[in-house]
Amino acid sequence: MAASTKKIIEIFEVILEKDDETTIAFEDILLSEYIKDYGKRIVGKDLDITILDKGNTIVGVVETTRKDNIPPKKDRKKKKIGSLGLAPGEGLAYGNVFLYEKRRRILLYEVNKFGCYVDHFIKFLERSCSDHEDCNWIFSLKFNTILKPDEYIRMKKMDYYKSLEMQFSNPTELLKEYAHDNDALGKAIDLGKTIQSDKFTCKFEALSKRQKGSGLSVRQLRDMVTNAIGLRNTKVGSQNIKKMVISGYATDDEGGEKIEPIDLIADRYISHILLNEPRENTDLLQGQRQQQIKKVFKECQEDFKILFGA
Repeated sequence: MAASTKKIIEIFEVILEKDDETTIAFEDILLSEYIKDYGKRIVGKDLDITILDKGNTIVGVVETTRKDNIPPKKDRKKKKIGSLGLAPGEGLAYGNVFLYEKRRRILLYEVNKFGCYVDHFIKFLERSCSDHEDCNWIFSLKFNTILKPDEYIRMKKMDYYKSLEMQFSNPTELLKEYAHDNDALGKAIDLGKTIQSDKFTCKFEALSKRQKGSGLSVRQLRDMVTNAIGLRNTKVGSQNIKKMVISGYATDDEGGEKIEPIDLIADRYISHILLNEPRENTDLLQGQRQQQIKKVFKECQEDFKILFGA
């Protein structure tokens, strides 16, 4: 009997950074021969990509094979635990469906904790190209988290930042994942590690406009938030960055209009797909995943017009 399972779909804006001589778009990377049939081992898992649709929107599935530390099976009637009996080279397979719209650079990506986290997807694409001797592309990728439309509009209005509050846990593991340990975010997390705090909150606050404050540094705050969001897109970050809340004002009017705090984690734009999963899968339900993510993409068009333009 099949069970209906809800899967989270996160929405990102794809940022492709490249040198002046590299004339490629993100879709060129997804559809390239460097990616096709090129398995890559990332953080202990084998990754492959299967492209299902190559139209104006590209749909594909990231296939993750786990071959190490496989859990045992249990016979409840006999009360016995034993091996699954996998042959050498076999493993457990998991899927993450994605959809990419070329024109507005929108990426929809399925969250699956047993599959491929979005940061590992990025590493797979970058390394598959950089490791290929015939590839001369020089690039790096960022997937920017998108806010819900209402919060996005409020965020655009906010140009006077009064406070930023962030909550972390397990700073030691966060620093292992975070490469820029000497910037403001890295120093804040390192302080938590230094005093052996398992969980801590950082709050940066400026005087209000009426108190003649100048507000938090826009550039520094945005850099810190961008880096924190990037860290949260990793497995370790998603488990240990608990809160990111910004408060501030729109300064169109004298004294400033106070804007309700924006929670950059709780208010991020997500959707869902539904999969009818049998007790034992024989494939990665590619047909269902493709149909469902296209349905989500269609349903989100009015929101996307606000977030990305028509």
